[in-house]
Amino acid sequence: MANFGQSVIKLKLLIDTRRRRVLYGEAGKDFTDLLFSLLSMPVGTITTLLASDGIDMVGSIGNLYQSLEKLSPSYLQSNLNKDTLLRSMPSLPGGLLSLTNVVNTSSKNLKQLYSCGLAMMQGVVRGQCVNKFVSDDPTVICPRCKQYMEQPLRYVYRQARTETGSLSSCDAAEQECGIVKDVVTYMIMDDLQVKPISTNAVLNSLRNVEEHALLEKTVSVGIHEGLRLLKASLHTKTALTQCFIVDAKASIMGNNVITF
Repeated sequence: MANFGQSVIKLKLLIDTRRRRVLYGEAGKDFTDLLFSLLSMPVGTITTLLASDGIDMVGSIGNLYQSLEKLSPSYLQSNLNKDTLLRSMPSLPGGLLSLTNVVNTSSKNLKQLYSCGLAMMQGVVRGQCVNKFVSDDPTVICPRCKQYMEQPLRYVYRQARTETGSLSSCDAAEQECGIVKDVVTYMIMDDLQVKPISTNAVLNSLRNVEEHALLEKTVSVGIHEGLRLLKASLHTKTALTQCFIVDAKASIMGNNVITF
């Protein structure tokens, strides 16, 4: 099992101990960003992530992934890089706990793109880039300026348009990175429905639940928990229960029973 770092985020769970299931979770922006970022992940990348943590992919897609991974390059189009399908990067950032970091760590052959030094020095001319050439080999020569294509390029995430039509930015000073705004606590249901928390939503989730069976538990969510949740989201309607009780083999008995 690979080590992908120590970044963790906190998630508060409300558990029905009698039925051994999670009723809902209370999360901030960080965990909510992680959940929504799963929607931008290509299937090949999902398979890579699960395999990197020793988790088998559900269904037959894992076999399809391994088939392409083992297929000799002699059978592939000459202009195709396998990693384009196997390890494509998601189009959206995942916030503090980004599973895309696992793709970067586990993919030793993921290609870096480069440009020539002239573009880096001269910037923009008449509203257009100095040149439009990129390469995955830093030893080749730019056909225009004859310099080495050795300047690494940085990937820019797709920017969403705001209601006014302008492009949104990721301003760290304003904490506007990621997907959702950090203005409320989000309620995460067991089946991963997400909504701003409200009194009515909480009361509805507590219907038919015995008071003495309620347990509040705060869990740490790291890369490995994120990957378990990713797999659970693909094959069950009780993803939180599967991830934090069943897969984690968690003991949900304790003294943190909630009373009203």
